Amino acid sequence: MSFDLAILGGKVITGGKAALRDVFIRKGRIAALLPAAKQPAAARRTIDARGLLVLPGVIDAHAHFRLRLGPGRAPAKAR
Repeated sequence: MSFDLAILGGKVITGGKAALRDVFIRKGRIAALLPAAKQPAAARRTIDARGLLVLPGVIDAHAHFRLRLGPGRAPAKAR
């Protein structure tokens, strides 16, 4: 099975518990959440998340769009 993105070996927080997991994304959605494997499934792009927290499905509701930060400086643009 092939995925668009694999986020590998991170400490995944789900349901209030943490475990080392691999997160697989297909067509912009979480397709699989599996125990971290030595030989993960194939993916077009991979992110090594070892030593990092992974919060699948969490949305950052705190963002600043179109702030005036000075000449030539701007935060991310809204889509």
